[in-house]
Amino acid sequence: MWVASQFARKFGSALGAMVLTFTPLAAQETAVTARAGATVTLTATADGAAPLQYQWSFAGQTLSGATNASLVLERVNARQAGRYGVRVFNPLGGAEAPPISLAIDAASLLPLAALPARVVSGGTLALSASSPAPADARWQWLRDGQPIAGATNSVLVVRPAAVAAYQLRLTTAGRDEFSAEVTPRSGSAPRGLVNLSTRGLVSPEAALIGGVVIPPEWARTLLIRAVGPGLAAFGVASPLAQPTLRLRDAAGRLLASEAGWTGGARSALADAAAAVGAFPLAAADVAMLLTLPPGAFTVEVAAVGTARGEALLEVYDVP
Repeated sequence: MWVASQFARKFGSALGAMVLTFTPLAAQETAVTARAGATVTLTATADGAAPLQYQWSFAGQTLSGATNASLVLERVNARQAGRYGVRVFNPLGGAEAPPISLAIDAASLLPLAALPARVVSGGTLALSASSPAPADARWQWLRDGQPIAGATNSVLVVRPAAVAAYQLRLTTAGRDEFSAEVTPRSGSAPRGLVNLSTRGLVSPEAALIGGVVIPPEWARTLLIRAVGPGLAAFGVASPLAQPTLRLRDAAGRLLASEAGWTGGARSALADAAAAVGAFPLAAADVAMLLTLPPGAFTVEVAAVGTARGEALLEVYDVP
């Protein structure tokens, strides 16, 4: 818990004039930084003739019900970052404290695998967490600060894409963590190739590697698949038994990895495959659905352990 004690001391000393007359306070801003998910308490200490009344505000707007000497902000997230103020008054007059700015520590925000700039109007938006979570973790996606019913997996698929502010909350060991907000813009973009694929031998010494480039300004939702066992249905004699899939950015940083497709993500992946006309996957094949921002990306299909065999790398542009 962070308590704005310095804020209280400054405010307390400035309000002595409230006993008889109202004295405007000089503009003076204090800034604090808190971890996402923490509890932040802002406290105003005023000296003056009773009764003293308090009114807190955020971004210049009055906060309903915030009429105590302390303002408690629980499980703070990016939407609560900004300028807070408080006005104290009694029958003799009133005074307003210098504003205090609350910032959220960017390092405490959960990373997301996709930070889209634009999405195709009426298309698909897919967001996912890019960091692993403990087995007891509980996920909840938020839209405009409100929980999305049923959106309790690490992957969020919105179809058709709706323009809003999206955020992910992870609860583990009784503590909440939040991602930054993602606010895609919508529009219409020309569509090019729907699918591109390549097949090759994958071994412990050599991965199958492909490149993807997203054009400037437009985010693209991609269905990326690594097909191994599923190739047997097409007569491939030695398919890769257990492929894994990795996505990297232009600097080589790992953005997402997948070794299977299960749970809530499986349904979303199957729906996306049907939308683009892709054939069904075998149980041990691998896929991921992501909305990627403009830029260059590398996709890798790798083998598990000492396995080797033929694999198919596919990239679909999902409408």
